[in-house]
Amino acid sequence: PSPWTSGPARSARTALLPPRQAKAPPAPPNMSLVDVATAADFDAHVAAADVVACHFWASWCEPCAAMDQLLSTFAAQHPAARFLRVEAESVDELVGRFDVNAVPFFTFHQKGALVDTLEGADAEALAEKLTARLGGSPGAAAPAAPPPKK
Repeated sequence: PSPWTSGPARSARTALLPPRQAKAPPAPPNMSLVDVATAADFDAHVAAADVVACHFWASWCEPCAAMDQLLSTFAAQHPAARFLRVEAESVDELVGRFDVNAVPFFTFHQKGALVDTLEGADAEALAEKLTARLGGSPGAAAPAAPPPKK
């Protein structure tokens, strides 16, 4: 029998595959990369830092995980800036405030004011917007944009 049909051969073969992750990976321990659970926390972080980038994400969104990697790279290189993560389905007040209709979605703030936004998993555009505000570049550590779904 074929290993791609039913039976013990199929079970043994699929057991070797890693399970799919349901949630985006947790943010690394980095004081400049923070998960935000309330609008009040968000406002406090934006007020406390000169430069803030915020990633609105969802647990079911695979491209969000790739964008988290790029954000983590910048957070490690720019500890004076703040990098926030907001689970879009959990903080309705912020989703409404910034008109978040899709994830990943990013907001960029300078000195407390919203200065730019970005919708979608465009790693190159995200890196350009972050570099313009922060200087430097993540170089080879920036992940490629995820391929479009067929």
